[in-house]
Amino acid sequence: MEIITKLTGVLVNDAQINLKEIDRGSKEKRRNHLVLVREPDNPYDINAIRVETNGKYLGYLPKRVAKDIATRIDEGSQFVISRAWMNKSRRYEIIGMTVEINEVPSGGMEEVPISRDPANQFFNNEAPEYPCA
Repeated sequence: MEIITKLTGVLVNDAQINLKEIDRGSKEKRRNHLVLVREPDNPYDINAIRVETNGKYLGYLPKRVAKDIATRIDEGSQFVISRAWMNKSRRYEIIGMTVEINEVPSGGMEEVPISRDPANQFFNNEAPEYPCA
């Protein structure tokens, strides 16, 4: 199972500060350990899944994506973020992130490279919609 989706909630809490910190980093510093954090007690969505790096909030998976993944996580499946892209607007100072999520048979995750290459097809919010085959 492979899912490519944009994060939501990138305008709340410290998400913009954290995303901009990643974007400003050197190529070596842009290698981040991104994790999915299940939030079954979230008052807004019992299926909520937060994305963070080094304990810093970056955003949430969209509800429709989180619903599918949360059920599988609760049943014991494991998921990792295998790739991520920064989404930047030419008009605004807002930064977002697109992530590729894969189901894996066992735990563990290597550092994830964050791309900000304008030639990348996912740059500037052009990521395909979920689900992605």
